[in-house]
Amino acid sequence: MLTIDILICTIDEGILDVPKVLLPTCEGVNYIVSMQCSDESFRSVIPDILMRDDVKLSIIEGKGLSANRNNAIANSSADICVIADDDVRYDLDTLNVLRGLYLSRPDADVIILKASDVNGMPLKNYPKDTFSFPHVPKGYYPMSIEVTFRRKSVQGIWFDTRFGLGSEYTAYGEEEVWVNSLVRKGVKVVYVPLTFVETTECPKSALGLALSKKKQFTKGAVLYYIYGWTSVLRCLKCAFLISDNIATAFSSFVQMMKGICYVIKTGGRNV
Repeated sequence: MLTIDILICTIDEGILDVPKVLLPTCEGVNYIVSMQCSDESFRSVIPDILMRDDVKLSIIEGKGLSANRNNAIANSSADICVIADDDVRYDLDTLNVLRGLYLSRPDADVIILKASDVNGMPLKNYPKDTFSFPHVPKGYYPMSIEVTFRRKSVQGIWFDTRFGLGSEYTAYGEEEVWVNSLVRKGVKVVYVPLTFVETTECPKSALGLALSKKKQFTKGAVLYYIYGWTSVLRCLKCAFLISDNIATAFSSFVQMMKGICYVIKTGGRNV
């Protein structure tokens, strides 16, 4: 039987929501809970239920979602890993389906699936057909909670801590950057149009692009990491799409170019 670790990342009082993610104890399914503490006082609110035998709790200092993801992966020992947050929900039948997918696709190192809200509505417009990266349909982008992977296939390929919620300069993008780095290193990444997980909180990190300089900065940084110098034209196009006049388009483009420069100055696309 393929073993599964569900890698739950949380910070501070978010640990109070983690018990809602846990399913009844099931052979071959375990939970790695990576908790970032901004203050020692949050250790006192850790729920007793997390002392279950199938739960491994790892506490780290600081913030930054990418660092949290890396810690969760480093603490895993399962065949298959599932990236999770403290607001997701699974069922055992779906986890068994996941096992079947990996058994039927021995070539697949990473399988990206679909997510819905608690009412069963898709979080975004998903492609209807299976495809392999980097041959991605226009407009598609992965989200962390959609990603599963063979643990051994991603060894040594870490989330880039320059990206993601809680990082110093960027607001999102950690999953897009990580998946892109996997593909460039020869890891086989496949999308399968199967709904796998529900979330009680729809991701909002990339929303409000037109109003947020930090998100515009992030857009430029992510585009450069994925596309290299052609990202300049992509940023220009994006700036005009999100703006209602030339002045605001220019301002948005400048922020995106700052994001490009940030990635270049901090190690480029190969960090």
